[in-house]
Amino acid sequence: MVTTAERVAQANRVLMEGFERQDPAMVASVYDENAQVLPANSSPVVGKKAIQDFWGEVFEGLGVKRVNLKTVNIEEEGDLIVERGDYELFDAGGNRMQTGNYIVVSKHGRLIYDIFHSDQAAS
Repeated sequence: MVTTAERVAQANRVLMEGFERQDPAMVASVYDENAQVLPANSSPVVGKKAIQDFWGEVFEGLGVKRVNLKTVNIEEEGDLIVERGDYELFDAGGNRMQTGNYIVVSKHGRLIYDIFHSDQAAS
């Protein structure tokens, strides 16, 4: 039987590989059809297709080439899993562009809410 921690780790591996491949469809594959991404200082991104487009824009427009995700804590209640973690974003040269933290809520193995923000102060 797969543990909750293993399910979270698997989803994070898919996300990190999707970033490495610059494949927004692969990244979006871990989200539910009606999921919401809630980036800091921005409007919610709702639905799998919009989420795929969002991550494509992150790759193209911001030059993000890699993400490192580190789970800090996992809570489980019924069908819901809440993961709190830290992230690092890197450019093509391997330079760290940003650090921050996130909360992801999953249901039945699919992300339904993805909330993240940078550790750096807004400019």
